[in-house]
Amino acid sequence: MFKVSIISKYLILSILVFTFLRCNSNKGEKQKFYYIIKHPDLEQPSEVETLEINGETVFISQPKPPRLFPFFYGNYNFILIGSNQIFYHNKRGPIYFCGTGVDFSRPERLDLTPEDFSQIKLSNLERFLRDSISTDTLKDGREAIVKIASPKDTIFNPALDVIVKHIKKKGLKRWQIINSTEEENCVINSITEKKPYNLANCDFKFGFGGVKFNPSIQSDSIN
Repeated sequence: MFKVSIISKYLILSILVFTFLRCNSNKGEKQKFYYIIKHPDLEQPSEVETLEINGETVFISQPKPPRLFPFFYGNYNFILIGSNQIFYHNKRGPIYFCGTGVDFSRPERLDLTPEDFSQIKLSNLERFLRDSISTDTLKDGREAIVKIASPKDTIFNPALDVIVKHIKKKGLKRWQIINSTEEENCVINSITEKKPYNLANCDFKFGFGGVKFNPSIQSDSIN
């Protein structure tokens, strides 16, 4: 009886110590972040590089040469939600050139629906990338554009690391990490909340770009 009592006390003490240490350990843990989206001038998009901070790999933003105009959608669009959700779509508007009456400062409306999106598991992401983005050019010879996006500025999703490594391995030059568009966010919210998608419930504060006017065509002929 005496031995059983001592064993019970030691068992209870061990459980209490383990619980205490685990609680303290959890309090000391910090959520690892992968990237903080910068908001530089539109003529100075960002390129990702990495730093080691306290033993953790952290992505930082670094300016690269300017391009003609920003892109809000690519040929491959990855939207990272929270720490474990990956949404993908490949819908993109027509290609316009400067001087064609297009507002490039805001995203063009694509009329996205839940059917345009697929959800990818992190465990399947590498295979998806290998099958989908095998080269830096498209079938028509144009350079492929990859967009990695998040509704929030701070990205905690480890999928970012996987996608960036694949992009660099394939030598893609046209890619960017930006905020997802209001249209993407509204559709994804309906998917994650398991509610029917209703365009009337979307609050588009930023609005849309795209064609705003048809440029006049001047004739060189003399009447």
